[in-house]
Amino acid sequence: MLQLEQPIAKLNLTDEAIKQRENAWQAFVDQGFPNKKNEQWRYTDLTALYRKYDIAQVKLVANTNIDETLSMINLNTDMHNIVFVDGQLAHVDDIDGVIINDSLLQQPQRESSDALSNLNIASYLGGVTIQVKKNTRLTKPIIMTYLHTDNSQKMLVNYQHTLVIDEYAECMICENFIALGDTYSAANICSNVDVKEGAKCRYDALANKSLEQLLVTHKLKLSIAKNAYYETFQMAAYAALKRIEFDVDLQSEDAVFNAKGIYALTHNAKADYHVNVKHNASNTQSDVAFRGVVGGKASATFNAKAYVAKGLNSIKALQNNRNIQLTNTAEINTKPELEIYSDDVVCSHGATIGQLDQQALFYLQSRGINKDQATSLLIEGFVKELITLLDRDESTIESYLDSLEGHIKHLV
Repeated sequence: MLQLEQPIAKLNLTDEAIKQRENAWQAFVDQGFPNKKNEQWRYTDLTALYRKYDIAQVKLVANTNIDETLSMINLNTDMHNIVFVDGQLAHVDDIDGVIINDSLLQQPQRESSDALSNLNIASYLGGVTIQVKKNTRLTKPIIMTYLHTDNSQKMLVNYQHTLVIDEYAECMICENFIALGDTYSAANICSNVDVKEGAKCRYDALANKSLEQLLVTHKLKLSIAKNAYYETFQMAAYAALKRIEFDVDLQSEDAVFNAKGIYALTHNAKADYHVNVKHNASNTQSDVAFRGVVGGKASATFNAKAYVAKGLNSIKALQNNRNIQLTNTAEINTKPELEIYSDDVVCSHGATIGQLDQQALFYLQSRGINKDQATSLLIEGFVKELITLLDRDESTIESYLDSLEGHIKHLV
């Protein structure tokens, strides 16, 4: 079991907040980490992974050198920046039409039935509440950068976010992880997202080499209102652990949820995606499509479920997961699910696990292309279609394709 870096009672919070955190911590202790008896955690043993990478403490002590650390990185001038340093909110750009506050200013939530949520409630050091005001349309994305330094090595850092996209507003959120230390650390993030009527939100999470030293768990609870649209693109590579869980409520007519993802894994990298979409209103749509290429001793898990409530009309729920297994030691687990209680639906699910087409590989080599280049071309052709289908501007699509090309080279 993880140990707290210091007692919760020593935090500079109100007595009521301290009590709620202590109750959540006790609930987490009583529950323990989820284990393989829990279907959603069947292929990810979090206790074993934390032990393997020596994650032993929950960070609760604030750093004193935040300004010095911030000076070591360059803020992205093409985006609106929010930066965390070892859990603490360190920098926020002023954004017209957007209100941003530190989550520590909010009263923590009551304890949950979910162990990681209780762990998060008990010990989050920071996070943000973001409100994008009605009719605001951001022309630049908001990028949330999580910076982990030597001060969070071998520790779990918790973040808690609330995002409200008001009526007919539009925004895009990106995330970026930077690890400056030379050992492992972990991040546990809980995000509550409320997309109001007619609003649009895009959320993109890409990969970089820093994730080799990070174990990331992120649970997103989404509420999508009438005529609202939420789209996410997930790209996983390198990570010691990247586990993302979407819990989506399509609560009103014409609500739409789209999720696209690519994982390109090798060595001991691990990606674990869970998407649970509840269609609770007529004329709602969901489309979940992930593709993966897994080699080395890497592991990938995909689980998507669409639930359609009783008495609904004009439901569209699609799920698709296609995989290429590059080595016999790679592990791929895929499980799309449908639970349908209405008749007027268009629902489909499919999953495949295969190998590279050896005839195509031979053909390319016979034309003078070496094996590594030929392998890269086949992999790129297999996965890049999902990027071209995204609702993003041309420069963003090109940057994502460039990033993908680098991940593929790492594979071969």
